[in-house]
Amino acid sequence: MKNNFLLAVAFFFSAWATQAQWTNRYPKVEGYGHHVYLEGYDFPVLNAGPLDPAPSPVNNMLLFSAKGWLWMLDTNSLEAERITSSAGMDSKPNWAPSGEKIVFVRDNSINTQIVLLDLRSKQEIVLVDTDAVELDPVFCTLRGVCLLCIV
Repeated sequence: MKNNFLLAVAFFFSAWATQAQWTNRYPKVEGYGHHVYLEGYDFPVLNAGPLDPAPSPVNNMLLFSAKGWLWMLDTNSLEAERITSSAGMDSKPNWAPSGEKIVFVRDNSINTQIVLLDLRSKQEIVLVDTDAVELDPVFCTLRGVCLLCIV
């Protein structure tokens, strides 16, 4: 009886996980039971762990992307905190020079967005919402003025 219960629970969670997969606009790689980005298929090292490290300009924090979210790592304690929680794939974080805001790319499976996140208030503002795939937001200084640049 116990084995049947465990089998039923395992079946339920595996069925739920199958239904909960993220859908997107990119082609599926042949021979896989789930979606794999072509970049990850061609270059598996890109899917192996934390990506896009961005050291803070003002303190001992490091931003990185992993598992579709952004994380902030305290390099002294080596403790990481997840700072985004959307259903989209968050990547390519970059700090504002003040260290109070960040900008990053979010792929929500419909469009690619550039999002500004105020780290104190946790408020997100979508700055760019487009179907472009390759966007790298950075903060630039031009004649002493801090600007958001997309390269």
